[in-house]
Amino acid sequence: MNYNVEYVRNQFPSLNSEVYEKAPAFFDGPGGTEVPQRVIDAMSYFLKNTNAIPGMGPFKTAVESDKVIWKSRETIANFVGANPEEIAFGQNATSLMYKLAFSLGREIQKGDEIIITEIDHEANRGPWQALEEQGAKIKEVKFDPDKKALDMEDFKNKVSEKTKIAAFNYAANTLGTISDVKTMIDMVHKVGGVTVIDAVHYAAHGVIDVKNLNVDFLLCSVYKFFGPHLGVLYGKKEIFEKLRPYKLIPQKDSIPYKLETGVPNLEGIAGAKEAINFIADLGSKFSNQKDKTSLEREQIIAGMDVIEVHESSLKKFLTEELSQIDKVNLYIPPKEIPKTSTISFTVDGYNSHDVVKALADKDIFATSGHFYALKTIERLGLEQVGGLVRIGLAPYNTQSDVERLLEIVKDL
Repeated sequence: MNYNVEYVRNQFPSLNSEVYEKAPAFFDGPGGTEVPQRVIDAMSYFLKNTNAIPGMGPFKTAVESDKVIWKSRETIANFVGANPEEIAFGQNATSLMYKLAFSLGREIQKGDEIIITEIDHEANRGPWQALEEQGAKIKEVKFDPDKKALDMEDFKNKVSEKTKIAAFNYAANTLGTISDVKTMIDMVHKVGGVTVIDAVHYAAHGVIDVKNLNVDFLLCSVYKFFGPHLGVLYGKKEIFEKLRPYKLIPQKDSIPYKLETGVPNLEGIAGAKEAINFIADLGSKFSNQKDKTSLEREQIIAGMDVIEVHESSLKKFLTEELSQIDKVNLYIPPKEIPKTSTISFTVDGYNSHDVVKALADKDIFATSGHFYALKTIERLGLEQVGGLVRIGLAPYNTQSDVERLLEIVKDL
């Protein structure tokens, strides 16, 4: 693979913004990546030329708006391997998760069991815990602090004939640990339960195929993979159609619209398509595909593979170098457990917030804290040291970026 990182970097105006005295190194991708110019242009074009509510009337802007939004729905569907009518848009993944939880909650009876995990973001815990008010019993799967992964034996033991919903992440936003979601989905389906995957962190780093997974609902956020602030929900058609969300009387009863309350972020949806097209372009340019005019889904998969190869190389270098620094404690799972390119660590004698402040003073942008995964940080015993320092690698990061980061950490 002949990857050209400068070709990638030139597409991101923030990397060369004049507001900085020195070009920063962005490692804050897990909280939201930078945005390529094509996304900004798509959003701007929509607001200038197509700014009408889809279906509002037969006039040109409304008709064109409808086409733009549907095309974006098709592109997002290709990104996760779904059909466009199975894709709903929302404010963000957290808001969509609450809508989904309250919709599924209408079918919950006293004594029904809902599975959540200790490795999840609170967005995939709180909405389900709220259903305790309806009599649901919440069963929490343990996080194994030694393996830095979900305790799969405990998950197996928690699944029962009373399991109605199981909610878990594809990859942990704190540590990057990737769970065996297909096995977990199969376990839950065997007892007739509904599965919900939080793929917010995973979506930027690996190929998603909802049909192969056979998952019922999957959520992600476009701003985690080069797009605007927008949430996306996939719902398996036969399950989605039965969903009874709280909605206004005039709101459509058909999928996906019955979950989309009010006017969505139309310009954001327009930009989302171009975020995916950015990924597909990388597949077209840098993959080993012989057919460069392949279907959109195939180009997206190739693009995700290109991203993974680039990030994996940087991850290997960063991990090896950090492991040689005595005062650094890495929080990574054993080699047999897959993970994304997100690297988390602490530094002896330093609060993690002070570490990222030292990095920020040198124009290295990283984050620290619990990242809304409160239980994970609690189980790791890191509340008193400011949680973790989290380094997120992206396709626009370079070897030089990583070397700058390492130099500062070594000098602490």
